[in-house]
Amino acid sequence: MYTITLNGNSSELSSDIFPSIEVEHTAQICLLSLLTNNSIPTLILAITYPSMDGKISIPTGTYELEDLESVINKLKPEYITFFELKSDINTLKCKISCSHEIDFSIENSIATLLGFKNVVYTTGSINESENTSVT
Repeated sequence: MYTITLNGNSSELSSDIFPSIEVEHTAQICLLSLLTNNSIPTLILAITYPSMDGKISIPTGTYELEDLESVINKLKPEYITFFELKSDINTLKCKISCSHEIDFSIENSIATLLGFKNVVYTTGSINESENTSVT
């Protein structure tokens, strides 16, 4: 019996097995189980505001997008009056808007997880991720 472990951050996983597994002519190969785990390490969302530290540390866990939005809304400072994180099920991209700038350029940002670039996104508009999200 062989155990093959695959790791990745996309919906497609593959593995090359070397040396190849040789089986008898009458043998059958089957998948006995598929176990998945997606635990997100502590990530940081920075919402900028002049002379204030607007970093929000998101606890380690497994989040659906609406859960992530809910956690951020619970942890955000009071001066942030609006924060919204939504998905577009047709494009698999995220849309984010906030009453303040969102700084995805900081270390350990959730930018790539949500499909955004590591830049500062402005307030007053709905920003759509450039890539598909992995959440």
